[in-house]
Amino acid sequence: MTAELLEFGSYLSKVAGMSNNTVRAYISQINKFTEWLGKPPLEATVKDILDYMEWLYDHKYSQQTQISALSAIRALYDFYMTEGVISYNPARMIKRRFRTGRKLPDVLTIDEIEKIVSAPYEYRHEEYEQKRDASVLATLACTGIRVSELCTLSPENYNPDNTIKVYGKGSKERIVPIITRWFSRPDEMLYLVKYYIGNVSRQMYPRKVCYITHRASKYAIGRRVNPHVFRHSFATQLIRDGIDITTVQQIMGHTSIVTTQKYVHLAFTDVLEKLKEKGLFT
Repeated sequence: MTAELLEFGSYLSKVAGMSNNTVRAYISQINKFTEWLGKPPLEATVKDILDYMEWLYDHKYSQQTQISALSAIRALYDFYMTEGVISYNPARMIKRRFRTGRKLPDVLTIDEIEKIVSAPYEYRHEEYEQKRDASVLATLACTGIRVSELCTLSPENYNPDNTIKVYGKGSKERIVPIITRWFSRPDEMLYLVKYYIGNVSRQMYPRKVCYITHRASKYAIGRRVNPHVFRHSFATQLIRDGIDITTVQQIMGHTSIVTTQKYVHLAFTDVLEKLKEKGLFT
């Protein structure tokens, strides 16, 4: 990585308050843009940036990738402006609008979650590996925290009232409850969460969490789900239990309540399905 990109990454982290994952994603996008451009980004014109966006579209890159690319390029020129290298941001001259689908997130039922959490006891042979994997899955299920937050937990984050302190995007601190009453064996789930925080958390990193989740879900329910599905499921269950949307937003650490609202739509979809099953709605 060049010195300029290192400075850009530092700007994203310290000034823009972005998470490490977002910083890495933005730097990756800038590397791709620079490679396509064939010259230093400082020499790029508005037309160059627009041509690049058209190139992404023509080559069937997803809308999310296009959005991420434009955001990264805008951030790069914002950085140049703070450094006094340029006087305006050429990427902000592009008023491109993207329409993304309103696809609702995938969620798991409580029964599916319990099967996934129990799965490591069936295919793992070492007792420690069984408990390690199950504790990772139980913690995701009972807290709804992000993978990045899961991997930075430590015993000091646990509170005696069965809550945990986490640091979300932009290092924002919040308190998250450990909720186990949804499950048929709540005491066991709580034990696994405490076991994870006390014995496993320092050994975890995102790729390992994804591997554990993929393997357990494929074994237990026949399809592979990523760790974020546990987060979707947790938020949806809160809505189903009647927790107001502002409280759910605070628990989940959503910057915008619009992000939280999708779980309201999902919970309402469940209600309609139940009404249809009872012949009360067509």
